[in-house]
Amino acid sequence: MSQEPEQDRPESGQPVPPDQSPAAEDADPSSRAFLDAVRRAAGWRVSPREVAAAVEAIETSGGTPTPERVARVAAASRGERSQRQRRHADLWRLLGAQLAVHGKRSDPEAQRAFVGRARAAAGEGSDALILRVALEVAANQGPLDPRSVGEITRWLLANVGDDLSDEALTTRVPEAIAALERSRAEARRSGRRPARRSNRAPGRRSAPRRRRR
Repeated sequence: MSQEPEQDRPESGQPVPPDQSPAAEDADPSSRAFLDAVRRAAGWRVSPREVAAAVEAIETSGGTPTPERVARVAAASRGERSQRQRRHADLWRLLGAQLAVHGKRSDPEAQRAFVGRARAAAGEGSDALILRVALEVAANQGPLDPRSVGEITRWLLANVGDDLSDEALTTRVPEAIAALERSRAEARRSGRRPARRSNRAPGRRSAPRRRRR
């Protein structure tokens, strides 16, 4: 299947810069004119779902979605998705858009790495749970990095339980962010680093290091 030519993408890990003012007919992100303007700016056929994810991420960060900026967010998170990412595809797409808006690598491989590291920090949790927590953290202007998302997930599981509905996340994630910030502030005052939870299986010992001769 042929693919339309693609314009240069922004460098991964660079913040998506603000845009010039769009034409009046392109101002409504839900309009067909806006979608067409995004596709012209991108140089390829951006899907309506990709546009919606980018618009949501930009608005969540307090920005104004314009066709050019939406095109850059969509391009930054474009790539081959794994079979794993075909489940809960909308959540993965939203995570990619949020990472792009926050100036982080946002391609599918980077998304998988983010979720994997967050799960390691949490000690447990499905892809869907980690993704939902990450998106709620972003919606609350919280720290969108794997370790923080993992520690927030661990707090939620310990204080709320496994039944983390969307309503529970909306209500309790701000509390979890505040608890994380307090823990880190206390650690800074006492001159120690916050304790990390070990992911090693119980009873398993690390191999002793060889001493250099």
